[in-house]
Amino acid sequence: MSELFGAEFQALVVAAMRRVRSLRGQRDSERRASRQVGAPRGTFAGHRRYSARDDVRHVDWHAYARSGELFAKVFEEDEHRALTVLLDTTPSMVAGERFDAARRLAVLLGAIALDRLDGVRLVCGADGIHTLQGGAGARQLMRILLAQPTVVSDPFETARVPIDRGWLGSLCWISDFADPDAFATSLERLRASGRTCTGLLPMLAGDRLPDLGGWIDLRDEECGEHELVQVDSRLRGAMADELARLARRQNAVFANAGQPLLRFEVPAADDFRLSSWLADRWISRI
Repeated sequence: MSELFGAEFQALVVAAMRRVRSLRGQRDSERRASRQVGAPRGTFAGHRRYSARDDVRHVDWHAYARSGELFAKVFEEDEHRALTVLLDTTPSMVAGERFDAARRLAVLLGAIALDRLDGVRLVCGADGIHTLQGGAGARQLMRILLAQPTVVSDPFETARVPIDRGWLGSLCWISDFADPDAFATSLERLRASGRTCTGLLPMLAGDRLPDLGGWIDLRDEECGEHELVQVDSRLRGAMADELARLARRQNAVFANAGQPLLRFEVPAADDFRLSSWLADRWISRI
């Protein structure tokens, strides 16, 4: 794998899966204790590795006889746990550190879902649709994200994909939401279709207050020209005000659509600590 998904990041993925297994085990045990456990409902849909949180009556003993490993049967209702990740590939998003963090975050979330043999759908614009079934792993996600071209994606067309295809389950949209109004209709349409979409916004250090004395590369997307401008105190103050207004607009768009927005502080380049990448409060969104 490239430097983006190097050995330290792959170790982080393994640690994240272990942490989520532990948290899910606690949560499922609490749910079983609060209600009577009945017979499984729905039709058989596959297997996942057996863990302490699973009812022993769901063990597939025929699979154990063949492989020597314990697997729990998964029924149709469990397929609704599938995760859909919408990854923004608009021009403001795909340049530099933010997009690297977004792709790493997409791998982390997808690997956690696949660890339970759930399905994962990755949507990088309306033309970049990838479906991974239970049994796939984080490496397959990494290969997809390294090879995926960063074509311009329209939020409205991207949001149509899970709706038109009837995908259920958890839905996460990773983006900088640089133009919040462009996402408003899409978020409202997802809500109207009964889907909760969690916005995940990778935040860089300069998203709240630009560095004094630093440089900003101003680009004109239409003609391709650009100019480097040094940040003085006056420009810094004006930019801080504008960034604060942008954050308020982002919050308002999600609030009006009844959808949650989580801001993710992008860790330093050499920070692969689990606590820096995966907060426990995220688990319920996966």
